[in-house]
Amino acid sequence: MKTSFVKYGRKNNKDLCEITLENDHGMVAKVLNYGATLEKVLVDLEAVSDKLTIFNLVNHTYFNLGERAEDLNLQLNADYYLPVDESSLPDRGMEQVAGTAFDFRKTKRIGDALTSDDAQIKLRNGIDHPFILNGNNPATTLSSRKHKLTVRTNAPALVLYAGNHFNHTGIADNIGQYDGITFEAQCPPAEGNDLGEITLLPFEKFKRVVDWKFE
Repeated sequence: MKTSFVKYGRKNNKDLCEITLENDHGMVAKVLNYGATLEKVLVDLEAVSDKLTIFNLVNHTYFNLGERAEDLNLQLNADYYLPVDESSLPDRGMEQVAGTAFDFRKTKRIGDALTSDDAQIKLRNGIDHPFILNGNNPATTLSSRKHKLTVRTNAPALVLYAGNHFNHTGIADNIGQYDGITFEAQCPPAEGNDLGEITLLPFEKFKRVVDWKFE
């Protein structure tokens, strides 16, 4: 994979840059990205490929708001989630969050879910699941004793991962288990070989917006 990066300057007080990705088969995708202010991070991604491309670009930033993720409070506007198998792939369609450890429609401590007896939590050693957003904004709110993060997005789903398998080794040697949580705004992974939802047609524009606001 070849990658090139060009920064054009600033627009509306935000950095403006273009990232070009080209694989070994000559498929080219251009990604337009906006930067940040002190109180807000706006990820505004636009991409166009010159060939039929499987494309589901996502950001994996981890947040802790000055505390461990297990001690943070989470509210998530999702009525359904996708149970997964041992390899973290969906294997049984959508299930309602009601009555499960995955019900964050009302604010609750993340650690309460991580220590539950839910079979899916035990399978993945924590939260490592796609949540189907219900369209209410903000999509999610994460809060500590001193700080709050709200996330808005046009993505249909958020994949949440609480660092279940991190142990201060490898590429993530600066983070341990449950030290942070990520909200991956994307199309949810599909069962089987159906990639229709993440197939970008030639010269079709991909657009993903993720808005993080800090208080």
